[in-house]
Amino acid sequence: MSKKYNGACLCLLLFLIQGCASTGMNPAAVDPLERYNRKMYKINENIDAYFMQPLALAYRDLMPDSIEKGVHNFFSNINDLPIALNNLFQLKFKNAASDVGRVLVNSTLGFAGFYDPASHLSLKKHDEDLGQTLGFWGVRTGPYVVLPFFGPSNVRDSFGLVGDTLTDPLMLANWYLNREYYAVSTVKYIDKRVALLEITDMLDEVSMGDNYGFVKDSYLQLRTFKIYDGNPPEELSDDELSEDDLEDDMEL
Repeated sequence: MSKKYNGACLCLLLFLIQGCASTGMNPAAVDPLERYNRKMYKINENIDAYFMQPLALAYRDLMPDSIEKGVHNFFSNINDLPIALNNLFQLKFKNAASDVGRVLVNSTLGFAGFYDPASHLSLKKHDEDLGQTLGFWGVRTGPYVVLPFFGPSNVRDSFGLVGDTLTDPLMLANWYLNREYYAVSTVKYIDKRVALLEITDMLDEVSMGDNYGFVKDSYLQLRTFKIYDGNPPEELSDDELSEDDLEDDMEL
């Protein structure tokens, strides 16, 4: 991955560190599933340490930078389609039009998305998903939950993940690609893991011995930040979930 992209990941980590330090959020108040979550986090951590991380390291070391960046751009271009759909559902029509424009430009002038000329034409890259769309329309987070393989989430984002999977252009292409779909999907997840390598290296240094707690707090803050496009209302807690809300959810 390019140094520019890795630098963006590190900036994100520093943002999360500052946010976690400044909020004073009480993890116990938003984590009724903590016993299960910690066990699943450990399982995911072991899978990552013994399988995904070595695979990502080998991919990064063996793949020429130009090809690695091109592959990342290809998957990013495909992902602009569901991003456009979610922007449309959130009534962000200008952003949705920009996303569609990015796909058209990068799929043609960018040689199927391996290059990103759209960014040089002021067509901004956005980051939207169904979980954010549900949050936009007022659906509450529900308890924090660690999903097998996929990692940190909450009840709302877990349902969103199902919808995102069903609208993933690669999933739709599975009807025609079959075996090729699994190969392409594997490369896609390796590409995602490569982008997080430097963050993984820094996690132990910044988590103060509790990687689980740090990842949880960071995830909750980041989701709130994204749902409100970087401007969450001051009266909201970082996870949008007060203790009263949590009690209501547990009664359902």
